Amino acid sequence: MDIAMSRSVVVVAGLLVVLTVSPARADARSEAKILVKFGIDVAQHGLWREATERFKRATAVDPKYAEAWNNLAIAYEQQGDPDSARDTYEKAIR
Repeated sequence: MDIAMSRSVVVVAGLLVVLTVSPARADARSEAKILVKFGIDVAQHGLWREATERFKRATAVDPKYAEAWNNLAIAYEQQGDPDSARDTYEKAIR
């Protein structure tokens, strides 16, 4: 196998990995968005414990979803837990 053929094989293999990983990540983000939306809805009714649980689940499903981390931090603030809020805001920034 020559170098050009080897590169083609590597490129195709890389594309296959991207194509198989992307749908799973998209599904995780969709699920996390649903959890965040529900969390916001219950928070608007003052149900901060329930909102916190939804936001926690959203961060577990999609750890890179900054909005979920941010909303979790707000929920901690609303429940009088500034230390957890600060730590969680930092995760949202990262």
